[in-house]
This record gives sequence, C-alpha cells and structure tokens, in this order.
Amino acid sequence: MKVEELISQHKRELIEKPLRQEQQNKIKEAKGAALDLENNIVSSIYDQNMLKRKLKNKSRKIER
Repeated sequence: MKVEELISQHKRELIEKPLRQEQQNKIKEAKGAALDLENNIVSSIYDQNMLKRKLKNKSRKIER
C-alpha cells in the first residue's frame, strides 16, 4: 500500500468510527423509548382491568 492510501484509509476510519458510535447510541435510545412505550401500554391495560374489576364489585354490592 502506498502512503497516500494508508492516510486516506485512516481518515475514513476516523470519520466512520464516530458515525457508527452515533448510530449505536441512537439505536439504544430508540430501544429504550420502545420499552418505555411498551411498559406504559401494559400499565394502562393493567389499570383498565383493575378499574373494570372495581366497577364489577361495586355493581355487585349495589345489586345486593
């Protein structure tokens, strides 16, 4: 390899490495956001089911 080729390869690596790291960081952020969203959905469903149960129990008490 010529010296110029080595220099240009090194420059490319210096540029590409931070870009790859930045992409990995964005992927990690996106995964975290997706997990948060999933947890919020699960929590909302759980809350809905709890409210339905409470409502059923109250309606049963009223019927008695």
